[in-house]
Amino acid sequence: MELKSNFLICGTCAAGCSQITAALKQHPQIFLPINHRPEPHFFYKDSEYEKGVSYYIKKYFSEAVDEIAIGETSGSYMMGENTPQRIYEHFPHMKIIIQLRNPTLRAYANYRATVVHGLETLSFEEALSQEPSRIQAYKEEWKFVRPYSYIERSLYYKQVESFKKIFPAEQLLILKSEDTRKDPFLAFKRCYEFLGVSNNFVPKIPPSYSNRSVVDRSVQAGIREKIGSKIDKIIDYVEKEKDAMELSESPEEQKIIKSLVDNLEKTLIPMDEKCVHYLNNIFLKEKNDLQKILPFDIDDWYL
Repeated sequence: MELKSNFLICGTCAAGCSQITAALKQHPQIFLPINHRPEPHFFYKDSEYEKGVSYYIKKYFSEAVDEIAIGETSGSYMMGENTPQRIYEHFPHMKIIIQLRNPTLRAYANYRATVVHGLETLSFEEALSQEPSRIQAYKEEWKFVRPYSYIERSLYYKQVESFKKIFPAEQLLILKSEDTRKDPFLAFKRCYEFLGVSNNFVPKIPPSYSNRSVVDRSVQAGIREKIGSKIDKIIDYVEKEKDAMELSESPEEQKIIKSLVDNLEKTLIPMDEKCVHYLNNIFLKEKNDLQKILPFDIDDWYL
């Protein structure tokens, strides 16, 4: 089969990969699926991988024409033990883009996202204390979704090392989210050079979307119970400041969407200092090993 994919944005979640995806999508020599949500998760989810590479290429890359770089974004790829090997088996020359963020702030952003999507009713402190038992309780599809793995997803060393063991250094681009935020054009240019496309293209800076805070977590969970996964699309509209009422299919849904919008805070609620210290102590344990395999300094992550 003709190769139809040559790069992946592998995460991590809540580290600004959506902004990079949106910027790369503007480049005329780069192809990314128009709709990137839900993400493919092909090499991560067993149920998707079992459908075969032909299915994957047809579903996500059939509209690619003559672009130089063809790829997709799946933040889950950092979490899969078998994912790097699966990618390499089919596409040994695949280029991998990874962006990492302060692990404590990433964990909190991950939590806020889980809350806003109606999947979390615990406070952040409670969720952190119960994370080990919740991870043990994951069953079936939840083993892949892993909605409560706030700490687990921020333990970067094992995740990055799994890719470095399989892919040569020239096929890996590891970015620091904080650097991208300071100078997004430089980050985009590095991506262009890495992917072998023209680095003269200047994209419009995509918004840096951030998950809102929620007034009442139980209300948000109740909304998800009523409309299921449609809440995800509504949240996507709200965060992009699009009119979510466009998604309404009945007067009842209009009421639900209004209650959802009313349940969102206009400003982010800061993380409790107790949680900051708790997480920093956990992530400090892998700092030395992590620093050895990253191309940038991470001292500022642990202040």
